[in-house]
Amino acid sequence: TVLGTASYLWSTGETTATIVVSEPNDYTVTVTDSNNGCSTTSEVFTVTEDITSVVATITGDSELTCATTSVTLDASSSTLQGTASYLWSTGETTATIVVTEPNDYTVTVTDSDNGCSTTSEVFTVTEDLTVEIIDKIDDAITLCIEDVDLDLTTLLVEDFIPGGNWTDDLNSGGLSGDFFDPSIVNLGAYQFTYTEPGDCGRIIKVYILVNDDCVVLPCSTTDLEISKVVTPNNDGFNDQFELLGLEGCGFTFDVQIFNRWGKMVYQSNNYQNNWRGNFNTGGATIGSSTKLPTGTYYYIVNVLSSGFEPITGYIYLGTN
Repeated sequence: TVLGTASYLWSTGETTATIVVSEPNDYTVTVTDSNNGCSTTSEVFTVTEDITSVVATITGDSELTCATTSVTLDASSSTLQGTASYLWSTGETTATIVVTEPNDYTVTVTDSDNGCSTTSEVFTVTEDLTVEIIDKIDDAITLCIEDVDLDLTTLLVEDFIPGGNWTDDLNSGGLSGDFFDPSIVNLGAYQFTYTEPGDCGRIIKVYILVNDDCVVLPCSTTDLEISKVVTPNNDGFNDQFELLGLEGCGFTFDVQIFNRWGKMVYQSNNYQNNWRGNFNTGGATIGSSTKLPTGTYYYIVNVLSSGFEPITGYIYLGTN
C-alpha cells in the first residue's frame, strides 16, 4: 500500500507490477512510494517446480487366437499424482480398450496435477490362427460290406460345428455328403477328414475298416468230408484219398501229403480225388516201386480262393 504512485524493482531486475517466471526460485520485490520516497522489500516468495513424471503402462493379453478373438488392454495401472487422462493410439480416451486386430498399441497418460504426460512403450498384440487337428485313429470303427450307409458325423467330437466339408482321403469312392456306403468299396482301411466352417474350423480325421466278416459263404469247411483211410485194392471202398461235400462250390484244392519223417511225398495244386498211395515228389519208397509203404501220413489241404484256413489231419495208407 502506498500514498502516491508505486514503483517496483523485482529481484529479477524487472520493474513492472507483475512478472512472469519460468524457473523455480526465491523472488522479492521492492516497492517505492512516490509521495515520500519510502521503500519496502517484500518477504521472499518461493516458486517451486513439480515435474514428477508419469509412468504409463499397458497390461493385458498379447495374443489373438481362434479361441480368443479379442483382448482388453488396460492403462489404469499407470503411476501418477493426480487424475489420469488417456489417449490411445487408436484415438480412444478410456482407461481400457478392447482390440480385435493384431497391431502395435500405445497410450499417452496425462497427470491432472502437473500436466505432465508420458507415452507408454509399444504393446504388440499378435495373432495365431493355428487350426486344431483332432485325429480319432484310436476310435476307428469296423464295417462289413453288407452294412447300411453310415452317417460319418456320428464319428466326430460331440461339439463339432455342422456345415463343414468332408474329404475322402484315400479315394474309397463310398463317400456321399455326410454318408459312407461300405457296400461299394474294396475291402480295406479308409480315412476321412472333416473341416469345420470358418477360418478357425477344426480338422477332424476319422477312420473306417471295411471287411467281409459278416458275409455268409454258401460253402464252409464243415461241409467237407476227408478220407481217413486209403486202401487202393480196387474193391470199391476207400480206393483213393477223397475230398467230398464241396463239389458245387467251385473250389480248387491244393493237397500235400507227408510221411512220418515230414518229407512231402505227394502234391497236387488241382486235386481230383485220385491219390492211391503213389508218390510224385521223390519221397521215401521201397525199392524202385512208385507205391508208398503202409503207414500213417499227414496231409494239408488248402481250399484255394475260399478264405478258409488250411485243413490238416492224418490218413492211414494200407497197401498190403
